[in-house]
Amino acid sequence: MYTLNLLSWNIRGIGKVEKHRAIKKLVVSNDVEILFVQESKLETVDVKLVKAIWNKAVDNILFSPARGLSGGILCCWDDNFLMVDFSLIRPNFILFSGMVTRWKKKCNFVNLYAPNDASDRKTMFLELANLMSATEGIWIVGGDFNTVRNHSEKLGFSFNVASMSALDEFIDDSGLVNLSLVGSRFTWSNLRDRVTMCRLDRVLVSTEVLSLIPGLTLKALPKSLSDHNPILVTAECFKSDPKPFKIFTIGWRTKVSTQCWLLLSRS
Repeated sequence: MYTLNLLSWNIRGIGKVEKHRAIKKLVVSNDVEILFVQESKLETVDVKLVKAIWNKAVDNILFSPARGLSGGILCCWDDNFLMVDFSLIRPNFILFSGMVTRWKKKCNFVNLYAPNDASDRKTMFLELANLMSATEGIWIVGGDFNTVRNHSEKLGFSFNVASMSALDEFIDDSGLVNLSLVGSRFTWSNLRDRVTMCRLDRVLVSTEVLSLIPGLTLKALPKSLSDHNPILVTAECFKSDPKPFKIFTIGWRTKVSTQCWLLLSRS
């Protein structure tokens, strides 16, 4: 059985206890194997914090510190799902790679919090593209991209066309698939009377991931304690083909199953 349960959330500061509880609740209820957190707004992370948000081994984490009151990225993973053998930490993204034991495939995971500045964001996309071209394995890239891909992903907000083009070009050039979002059209809102909404958060995957898990879905979970929705990648697919339906003939009767035969007898 091939599965993937990945939770990504721009939490807008992870210091408060209620946010610890909210993350932990989502992790446990969705059996999360990979956790991406953006905007921790922390310069350091300790074991106590990791235990507060994660229900598996606390040493399976990577952290990129905040710069002042901005940024901060945290990744956690279940080592029963992924055996990490390489990692790279940058101010705006964390890359970690290893063997996904159930898939028997090397997979590269990227948790990113893209810069607000369009030029810096384009530089980050170029660095990621270079890493992808030089690194073997399939890719799953998620987080807060801090821009939209096209005009349909925004409401009441103006984005620079060049900024949108940079994201679109990165997706197309890398060969990744932008997972469709269900549950909401947007992932961020200004939470004000004059509403502004857009889709800043997304997950991109290699086409091979979709071959492994045809039922892969990206869900926008209900918004709470942040102006961003948590997003959840989830799927379950059996490797073997479904067993064919069998009918057994016994004498003059055709017995489909005991329960079905009883139902037919009553009709």
